[in-house]
Amino acid sequence: MMLQTGEQVQNFRVVRSIGSGGMSEVYLVRDNLDRQFAMKVLSANLTRDPTFKERFRHEAKIMATLNHPSIVKLHSYIEPDDKFCLVMEYVEGGSLKDLIRRTGPIPEERALKIFRQIAEALAYAHGKGVIHRDIKPSNILIGEDDSVKVMDFGIARMTESPGLTRTGTQMGTLVYMSPEQIRDSKHVDCKSDVYSLGVTLYEMLTGKAPYDEATDSDYDIRVSIVNKALPDPRQVYPHISGRAVSLITEMTRKESGVRPDIAGSLSLLEEKRDEMASAPPSREKKEPPRHQPVPAAPENPEPAVKPHRRRYSRVIAVVLLVLIAAGIVWLIDSSKKGPAEVEPAVDVSELDDLVLVEGGTFQMGSDSGDEDEKPVHAVTLSSFYMGKYEVTQAQWQAVMGSNPSNFKGDNLPVEQVSWYDAVEFCNKLSLKEGLTPCYSGSGTSITCDFTANGYRLPTEAEWEYAARGGNSSRNFTYSGSNDLGAVGWFADNAGSHTHPAGQKLSNELGLYDMSGNVYEWCWDWYDSAYYGKSPGAGPQGAGSGSYRLLRGGSWIVDDSLCRVSFRDGNSPDNSRNYIGFRVSRAK
Repeated sequence: MMLQTGEQVQNFRVVRSIGSGGMSEVYLVRDNLDRQFAMKVLSANLTRDPTFKERFRHEAKIMATLNHPSIVKLHSYIEPDDKFCLVMEYVEGGSLKDLIRRTGPIPEERALKIFRQIAEALAYAHGKGVIHRDIKPSNILIGEDDSVKVMDFGIARMTESPGLTRTGTQMGTLVYMSPEQIRDSKHVDCKSDVYSLGVTLYEMLTGKAPYDEATDSDYDIRVSIVNKALPDPRQVYPHISGRAVSLITEMTRKESGVRPDIAGSLSLLEEKRDEMASAPPSREKKEPPRHQPVPAAPENPEPAVKPHRRRYSRVIAVVLLVLIAAGIVWLIDSSKKGPAEVEPAVDVSELDDLVLVEGGTFQMGSDSGDEDEKPVHAVTLSSFYMGKYEVTQAQWQAVMGSNPSNFKGDNLPVEQVSWYDAVEFCNKLSLKEGLTPCYSGSGTSITCDFTANGYRLPTEAEWEYAARGGNSSRNFTYSGSNDLGAVGWFADNAGSHTHPAGQKLSNELGLYDMSGNVYEWCWDWYDSAYYGKSPGAGPQGAGSGSYRLLRGGSWIVDDSLCRVSFRDGNSPDNSRNYIGFRVSRAK
């Protein structure tokens, strides 16, 4: 580290290091008026190279010409004691790259709001004759209110200047570079930033870049950028609208001559939004790929409104007219309502109920499902207890003292909890109730004592047996019905959020929400080939792996992922707003 905490650099005192890169280190500093700034210092090993020193000065000169609310502002440029320092406004929050790592795919409306701010900043810079040449998520700062600040103009150039690029060198970050940057990075125009922003939008909507530098060679990536169309983002995450895909396609055209400029990209976005607003809603269903993250919901979601409430109002109005006309106003037999209208009332105080699942033998898996659901095999289990409901936020708060959930509500299932979080909850709840905890160890070495009387996560076999209805099973596709809408919340009826526990019908055992609402962690490691080697009695899953099992589907996925036999998994340290759990206990 070039600067130490407390060190004085002219009028600035170093508070702490906040980042570093190949060319520079960045520090949080305070001036003599106690104002905070970010100080970017050229790496010491580069100060002996006149080209890098000139490029650093060049960045300062470019930033000094720019004054836009979505571009990081330059405060001053200093060269004390052979140090080269850019002093800039300090932005609370992190980079767009950090946001994507934290949440996975960003919901489309939120992503397009961020995109629009970046595009407006670039339109301003281009109007000043400045080409950024390194637009990517890590060069975009995101404030707590999703305000955008474009930064790092280190390799930017003015359109009227020859620039500092040496012949034969490539300026930019490979994955986000335009075809013309690959061919000749010295001769690019504003359209190159358009391409890079298109790739950035792709990453915002899918949660990953279109090319993987960890597995793909630089040569293969260059060939793909120059010769092949960008992969369809819906292959990674299918819940992306046609307008967004069309926008990405236009912005990443191979030939810059047919690619829109930034202003054209913004106009295209507005045109597509108008088209979407006037078009009828699509009913096409798409299945997300296994193990892909699901987008975080807006941080301040709309109040939950049941999708069928408006339908109820129309039905009630018609019924009242009929009753008045017929003169029948004294009797309504509510028992004649169909299953889709049944919404059991659930008291929060009842949410810790456990249901006894009597032991037995069942056929686990599905011959008509995915390959990891095969072969169908007989499994015998001893009796156990299963939580009637998914663990709610009120329960979690009472045990853990906090609430990590994105969708807030005491009676809503807790979500954004990792597998490790769920294990910790089980042990703490056990101790709180004077029971023997089941779990010991840490990390990948956590073990479970299945004979202990404390709370634990169900095994995958226990989960499927209970979801199927145990010894009372009627062999439904979903837990409790062949009509998922009657028993679960999923993409078609959830309205993009979770719902209170127990609003849908239960299954044969009186268990609620085992299909849909939130995915549920199980004890087991995920192994796609496990069914071919699983023991017949009390299987507890593979001995190791990279993913822990998830079961039941959630509010964001298609009905096919909510089947009782569907298997999925995620890294045990991942926490998403579609993942929760329910508890079980030994009998």
